[in-house]
Amino acid sequence: KNFLLWWLGGAQSAFGTALAGIATSFLVLHQTGSASAMGINLALAMLTAILQPFMGALVDRWPLRPPLVLGNVLRALLPLGVGFSALRGSIPVEVIYAASFLTGLVGAFYIPATAGMTARLVPADQLERATGLMQGATQTMTMLGFVGGGFLVATIGKAQSLLLDGASFLIFAFLLLFVALPARAPRPEGE
Repeated sequence: KNFLLWWLGGAQSAFGTALAGIATSFLVLHQTGSASAMGINLALAMLTAILQPFMGALVDRWPLRPPLVLGNVLRALLPLGVGFSALRGSIPVEVIYAASFLTGLVGAFYIPATAGMTARLVPADQLERATGLMQGATQTMTMLGFVGGGFLVATIGKAQSLLLDGASFLIFAFLLLFVALPARAPRPEGE
């Protein structure tokens, strides 16, 4: 049960991250008409990935549940805020840039917190299979997030796609409350 919830959540997270990048970028393009502004938005969302090693060292010192649940809640609130604002009219592009950057920053904390979770949730004899399932789901859902994100934006709209994305992260944050997360091994003194 724990691995199944984690696997479904990981797939949703990969899809949602790709969808948010597409939806906010098309929102920027729609509002500015500038492909350069669209590219800046994507770059801001991905720029924070260089911070992951540093964030990993910090997150490693915390219990597992808070960064995972909080990460999903924050990754829900940002697209929900942009989506609701977009429904009401035009949003300053700087606000969209800030939301994209902050979403990436949350990911820089969140992704290191997820490292090694699969190994903690499955028996050692099932680790290879579980890791393959996680990687396959992540890669597939990222690709579907880009393709499906474009389709969703085209069919239901940019703001509505962001609202759907935000809602999916809230659902995963809720489901994480039911995953029995194993405790981290105690750190040796002096670290």
